Formats: sequence, C-alpha cells, structure tokens
Amino acid sequence: MLPYTILLFIIFLFVSIHSTEIFMVKYRYLEEVKTRYEREAIELLAVKRIITEDFKPKGTMVLNDTKVQYEQMNLDKEKVALSISLKKDKKNFTPIEVVYNRTNQEIVSWK
Repeated sequence: MLPYTILLFIIFLFVSIHSTEIFMVKYRYLEEVKTRYEREAIELLAVKRIITEDFKPKGTMVLNDTKVQYEQMNLDKEKVALSISLKKDKKNFTPIEVVYNRTNQEIVSWK
C-alpha cells in the first residue's frame, strides 16, 4: 500500500510543478507583450507630440513614467529626421528613427 501512495504523491508533484511552469511561461509572455505594447504606444504618442506641439531641435519629455529624449535633424527643407530614445525603470529601449515630411505632414519612414 505504501509504494502506491508514494507513486501517487510523486505523480501529483510532477503535475503540480509542470502546471506551475506553464503558468510562469504564460505570465512572462504576457508581461513581455504588455511592455512592448506600452513602448509602442509611448513611441506613437511621443512622435505625435513632437510633430504637432513641440517641434524643437532637441528635447526631453516624460510620458507615463517614461523619459523620452529626441533630436531633430533637417534632411532637406521638406524632410526632418527624428531620433527618439526611451528610458523606463533604468531600462533603455532601442532608439527609433522617424523621417517626417513637413509639407505633406506625413511620416515617410519609421525604423
């Protein structure tokens, strides 16, 4: 009788540990998706704000606890390149490059 009890206990432990691992993987994935979504939303909001409100050559702003630093470089009299970098919770994200056409008021490229 005792070996069957130990065998059932081991099976129960295995299933419990496996279920916990599955939960943790899903949780990490959801956190990563959330971080990426928030970063993309901040990037879009920053570009919109820089283009519409704050078209200075250089600047810094804070959006939703994220520090946004940007720099404007004139490519020609119509096009402007914006270099934008984000920093949140001591984590630096990959900078983005946006080329904006002033006359058409549209984004030409986003890298």
